[in-house]
Amino acid sequence: MKALEFYSGIGGLHLALSQSNAPASVTHAFDWDQNACEVYSANFGPGITKKMDISTLTASYLAQINASLWLLSPACQPYTVLNPSAKGGLDPRATSFLHLVQDVLPELARVDAHPTHFLVENVGGFENSSTRHVLVSTLRSLEYTTLRYIPGRGDATWVDLRLVDPESNPDDTDGIHEIREYLDPEPVEGYGIPDKRSGSILKMNEEQDVVHLISPQSSSTSADAVRTLDTLRLQYFSPEELLRLFSFTLPRSSSDPPEQTFIWPEGISRKTKYLLIGNINLIQYLFEEP
Repeated sequence: MKALEFYSGIGGLHLALSQSNAPASVTHAFDWDQNACEVYSANFGPGITKKMDISTLTASYLAQINASLWLLSPACQPYTVLNPSAKGGLDPRATSFLHLVQDVLPELARVDAHPTHFLVENVGGFENSSTRHVLVSTLRSLEYTTLRYIPGRGDATWVDLRLVDPESNPDDTDGIHEIREYLDPEPVEGYGIPDKRSGSILKMNEEQDVVHLISPQSSSTSADAVRTLDTLRLQYFSPEELLRLFSFTLPRSSSDPPEQTFIWPEGISRKTKYLLIGNINLIQYLFEEP
């Protein structure tokens, strides 16, 4: 089965599909970001991904590929609940997805070249958007018989990693990796948390409690509060640690096969790596039965 990957990024859906038992493979991928395309090609080979504006894709072009599976991870910014002013389908960043759904898909259906399967991934907020309404109504009008939604397990992916004592309860630790297996062997300089930055972080001091340190009763100024957090020894996850957490690469366990590598082409900055990784779903679960 041929698969197309739209908004392909660094290939999260491609990797998830390849690690599953689904009889499909990605033959073409599309993304507008040049850095994403370079990283994608470095890891999945040249000739698959194409840098282009997805809103310019035509039914005639996609009909020639005649893929049975579409993998789509459109821009999340128009829908995220973290943005009170999110515009949903009115956001220009939603245009390309609506183009695929409203214009391209019906035309493909008329020539019997439309996909038989879809996987659409997005954030909390998308499910109540006008874009989702357009998607569902279009699929129903084209007689897609099954609309299946995998519960998001919350609006974000939460990973609970703990240091465990295998002797305490061996049955409960089967298949559980210790947190150190996801971390770099040595702390990397420059991953401390500056005052005005945010991101995926790790609390290194388990003896201190955030709620106790910062409470509504505290009379500290904002600057004092930030300094108080110094005792927690907060730091960013490195890009390599995030790749392990999201299942792009394996934990550093001696019992596992050698860690598969993820290639960052020369010239990709640390900041760009964070932007490209984003908040990707846990790869290993995307194609599992719920």
